[in-house]
Amino acid sequence: TGVQTCALPILRSSKRLDMPDCLISFGSNLGDRLACLSQAVGLLKAVPGVERVRVSQPLETVPVGGPSDQPAYLNAAIRCTTTLSAVEFHHQLLSIETSLGRVRGERWGSRTADLDLLLYDQLQMASESLTIPHPRMACRRFVLQPSSEIASDMKHPLCGCTVEQLLRHLDYRDNRIVVASPLPKPGGVWFDSLAQLLEKRQVQLVGQDQDNARSEEHTSELQ
Repeated sequence: TGVQTCALPILRSSKRLDMPDCLISFGSNLGDRLACLSQAVGLLKAVPGVERVRVSQPLETVPVGGPSDQPAYLNAAIRCTTTLSAVEFHHQLLSIETSLGRVRGERWGSRTADLDLLLYDQLQMASESLTIPHPRMACRRFVLQPSSEIASDMKHPLCGCTVEQLLRHLDYRDNRIVVASPLPKPGGVWFDSLAQLLEKRQVQLVGQDQDNARSEEHTSELQ
């Protein structure tokens, strides 16, 4: 009798689907900022092991921190997957910065290119050269606004909030000082003086119990 044969399906590795999802913040306030962003994306796409690169629309922002006479920044977010480890990937970002003329001088000073690794899936790590998630990403609008365009669903591994929720939190945030004890009643000299000073600066003085109640209410609104 004849032997029947059939074509077997080719099994492909699912590793490509399981590659870590990464989020990067880009910033530039020297030279041709838009060209620098384009070059940074091109260099990132050329790195072996980096795939599915997506870029947000650029956003011009006022400098935060550093010298007061800095020119405006062009900020953007980049999302990609990679087979590289977090440390290897970070080294590649530093190499791209150097290729684009980055010279590290004054902290938060002007720069041709700044590539910060914000998220590497749900990894949490801290070393002398790299901290993930980025320790200041949750309070920076110039980071969260472009990031929410391409990575609104990515979650911060420490608080569990998505990028979109973190951005919304900035809209809810107010200026206040929380007293870590029952709030004294008006009438005390130090309390009245401090409250009057803060009122001029549009800062509210609240007790820990009030702050806890507000935090619980705000958390339920975000969920």
